[in-house]
Amino acid sequence: MKYALIDIGSNTIKIDIFSIDENRRAVLEYHKPRHSRLVSHIKNGSIDPEGLKELIEAVIEFRATAEDRGCDKIFCFATAAMRKLKDFPTLHDTVLAVTGIDIDLIPGNREAELSFNGMLAEQPAIDEGLMIDMGGGSTELVRFRERRIKTAVSYNFGCLSLADNYAPENYFTDGSESNIRFYVGDMLSSSGQDITSDTAVLVGGTAKAAAKLNRELASGGDILTAEEFENLFALLKTTAGTLRLYELIPKRAPTVLPGMTAFSEIFITARIKKIVLSDGGVRRGYLVDKVGI
Repeated sequence: MKYALIDIGSNTIKIDIFSIDENRRAVLEYHKPRHSRLVSHIKNGSIDPEGLKELIEAVIEFRATAEDRGCDKIFCFATAAMRKLKDFPTLHDTVLAVTGIDIDLIPGNREAELSFNGMLAEQPAIDEGLMIDMGGGSTELVRFRERRIKTAVSYNFGCLSLADNYAPENYFTDGSESNIRFYVGDMLSSSGQDITSDTAVLVGGTAKAAAKLNRELASGGDILTAEEFENLFALLKTTAGTLRLYELIPKRAPTVLPGMTAFSEIFITARIKKIVLSDGGVRRGYLVDKVGI
């Protein structure tokens, strides 16, 4: 069997195509992002015509991709951006009528659980830690022990919303960093959740960007210490580092420094010592939930 998962996020709309091997494991065969920045088209709980057009075009494109690649089933779900809509059912029905695709709107806490399940599928050796899934418009934190959730919470900030609010026009300054740290720190303390852990497991787009930058700029791997993370962050804030950032990942570059600032503040609050950059995440977790693998 082959499955397609269309993930409608705040910053990107993505498709993953998985096949199921003889051991009932999901094998990623294809991945493609489309940098749609849907959240920038949502104002006062409504999506503008340009945003709706982009959403429909993306779903049509990815449905065609799934069909061309012989997928047996297409799943489609939406996260933070669509949770901002006052009238999601109307948008849902419009997209369904035009594309034939049914969008499943996932609540924040459910997104945290799915991301956690996707992480577990990719990290069989990690029993305890803090999973952090940062998307464009929300960030999910799951503290776990013996591979079971102890606490899970979804915060209403992500790399794109932080960039839009604190680094407009792609201009990240010392003031941007200070304001993001204050905002994220306040959100963490206000939630009352204990997130203390030695190990952080990062999933999602911002984590994948950090992994690529760590490989390219620091000759590192997918595991690093908190100090190594801060060294990478410091490098990216230099003029030379920022230029390399825009060369390596130009479409995602404007959101990387705001996202890494938020990661850094979470690490300080949680007293993180080791960081694992994981390929697992919400799409794999959604597949696990729907297919039962």
